[in-house]
Amino acid sequence: MRHVLGLAIALTLGTPAAAWGNRGHRAIADIAWTQLTPAARHEVAELLAAAPALATPACPVGSFEDGATWADCVRSKYRDRFAATSTWHYVNVSICRPFQLPDDPDALFVVARFNRELAILANRHQPRVVRLEALLWVAHLAGDLHQPLHVGDAGDRGGNEVETSQQSGRYPVNLHAEWDRVLVDDAVDAEPGGVAGLAAAASDPIARQRWRLRSPAAWARESWEIAQRVAYGGQSDRLRSS
Repeated sequence: MRHVLGLAIALTLGTPAAAWGNRGHRAIADIAWTQLTPAARHEVAELLAAAPALATPACPVGSFEDGATWADCVRSKYRDRFAATSTWHYVNVSICRPFQLPDDPDALFVVARFNRELAILANRHQPRVVRLEALLWVAHLAGDLHQPLHVGDAGDRGGNEVETSQQSGRYPVNLHAEWDRVLVDDAVDAEPGGVAGLAAAASDPIARQRWRLRSPAAWARESWEIAQRVAYGGQSDRLRSS
């Protein structure tokens, strides 16, 4: 259990990368790996060895970095099997009212789902492949929880219906996609040393202690605050009238 909790904390250290497209999720996993103890790395490697039993060959998991993108891949490549997971990646919270997570006893949305998958991962009585799948969800959802528009407003589907003026032509862009991909590319590229530089910044002991005290619900609230203040830029009036 100690190794599992250490992994959950390490995964939050990717936050400075503003990471959520494939490149961002892989960056989070890479940063987390540098923070794990040798014992935790060994346990993760043992779980990854069960990857063939996932029966998702179109979404290979050859490394922890691969695992962080698996949840998005299977949603696309194995739609029939994983259709029910589509809501697990986000939670809609109105930016026009005080922050309040929805009641979610079935763990259909990202905060409750993260907690449920973490509990499965920690349960050593579960089959190894079940724990591996939980590990892949924990790795992925830690990133999604830190993407502000994965805690965005239902009125525009977390920014998916808001066009942006980004002109690079790198991606078809709406507000959600800009935060998913364009901003993370710019952030990683601008960081001296790239992901390695971010990993070094994440090693600050004071910051690590502060992160240890936060819960997934607190991460979601932080993301919502950034969505409200920065991503939406104070556009609550527009959403209120939509």
